Amino acid sequence: MVIGLKAKLRIKELSDNVYILLDSSEGSYLKVNKTGKDVIDFLYEKRKDVKEIIEAIRLKYNIPYELIEDDIKSYINILLEKGFAFDDQLSGSNIKKHEENSQGLKNIWIKVTNKCNLKCPYCYADSKKEENNNFELTVVEIEKIFEEVSQMGLEKIVITGGEPLLRKDIVDILKIAKKYAQVQLLTNGTVFNEEVLSEVVKYVDIIQFSIDSPNDMEHNAIRGENTFSKTLNTVKYIRELGFKNIVFATTPTPSNNVDLERMVDFSIENGARRLHVNRYVPLGRANNDEYAKFNIEEFYRRADDAYTYVRGLYGTAIKDKKSLDFSIDISGDFVNSVYSIGKKYSCGLNKSIMSVDSNGDIYLCQAIHSDKLKIGNIREKNMKSILENSNTCYGCFSVDNLNKCNECDVKYWCGGGCRALAYAVNKDIFAQDPHCGSNKKRILDLMGRI
Repeated sequence: MVIGLKAKLRIKELSDNVYILLDSSEGSYLKVNKTGKDVIDFLYEKRKDVKEIIEAIRLKYNIPYELIEDDIKSYINILLEKGFAFDDQLSGSNIKKHEENSQGLKNIWIKVTNKCNLKCPYCYADSKKEENNNFELTVVEIEKIFEEVSQMGLEKIVITGGEPLLRKDIVDILKIAKKYAQVQLLTNGTVFNEEVLSEVVKYVDIIQFSIDSPNDMEHNAIRGENTFSKTLNTVKYIRELGFKNIVFATTPTPSNNVDLERMVDFSIENGARRLHVNRYVPLGRANNDEYAKFNIEEFYRRADDAYTYVRGLYGTAIKDKKSLDFSIDISGDFVNSVYSIGKKYSCGLNKSIMSVDSNGDIYLCQAIHSDKLKIGNIREKNMKSILENSNTCYGCFSVDNLNKCNECDVKYWCGGGCRALAYAVNKDIFAQDPHCGSNKKRILDLMGRI
């Protein structure tokens, strides 16, 4: 059998005996050792018969033919199965191409108010206590949005703000949202009203509480006096109501070096099923010099420690025959894209996500409510027209269309990084993610752990 190698494959060396074989056109990879790399190097020259390949490896390492024959044939079969190579029955053009999934508008974020009772220093929404709420969308207007986007593949509605529980009609909004999709409520948890909360839990699938530290003094220093106890009081109350799908969210910043392992323990102790680690984006009140101190590679190291810690908890639970229902997800990390099947073309900007401000303004991303990037207002045009206009103005944010990304070897695992970060740091939504180099290093490192 004659074997050929697919064009434009790349080999990345991670260590002396660990290499990553990349097919960047298909978004697939394979971890190989030095001998595996030698086979690839041999095939780079031209198509070879399997027997020639085995003989070449035999001569290089002075190993008897019969000792390596089965291993080399097995490895070649893997290359064929994964599409890195093709045999004499196929040509390179016969290899199946995977096209971008034509997903619809799956997630919509809606800021039901920009008013907030707190003033957190890293808030990219820059919400304020004194925010004028006279122009907030009515319940009827909000339902109209849900009706329109429900025809576009809607799966999830994220209710946020400001602080959404400050709206007196928040229960009505949630009740309507529940008719159209899964509903997630983001709250700081400090607005406590037993009557409202007992209704809220009937119409939401997930409630996410912002917790800046498992230490009350550290949390209060960021969010305000007594906010820690107020939030935990709300968490305790909704747990007593029988609500279980609780998420804690924390945002590491240079001045708030959150201990993620302690946050995991704290989350589990207080009934949270998941810890969500937010991406730190220097917009809104976070638009200051502090972001320059943020070390993304140190952040990835801490993320690894947190993953390892959670795995250890599961190992202990299994050993002790106890149940554990908990996960951690870290926004901006690439674990899911590296260890799942399929290409990541983008972050979903102008494709699967959209954000609505409290006054009906529509934006590409929940983190970038900038006047320069407003794509319309729901009071002036319907969602379909706004999205059509957005596609005309911005087009597709796929890595295939981003100049700095389209030739990158890991583009289909990175997805172009974060457009909000690109805009915040470079003032250009089409620019490189400021952590581009570190992100690429991170992706290759994750691939090498298979």
